[in-house]
Amino acid sequence: MVNLMGNSVHRLHTHLEHVMNTNAPPPAWTQTVERKITRAVEAGKPEKHIRHLRSSGKKRMLKKLKHLIAYFKNSPVFENEHARSLLLHDLREIRDRWKAGEWQSILAGTLFD
Repeated sequence: MVNLMGNSVHRLHTHLEHVMNTNAPPPAWTQTVERKITRAVEAGKPEKHIRHLRSSGKKRMLKKLKHLIAYFKNSPVFENEHARSLLLHDLREIRDRWKAGEWQSILAGTLFD
């Protein structure tokens, strides 16, 4: 049980590091949707279907980011509350840009360029 929790905490910290360094979601959050989109394009599915997949993927990414924010909002890993506040501010800014952004721009991390 402790090992599972340790793995989960490690994964959260790894995902945080990726988001903060790239402004993009971790590949683990997008790989499944990207595969579905690729298959849909290759199968000649209508653009409406592909847009739906992207929209669903974006909602999933935002939900995962919401969980990441919630974890670090209460996490004991911060030296002080100012450090926590700075991180949460940055994560919320990323969330807001992802909400307004398009799928490819989010994946590329180019919303901050």
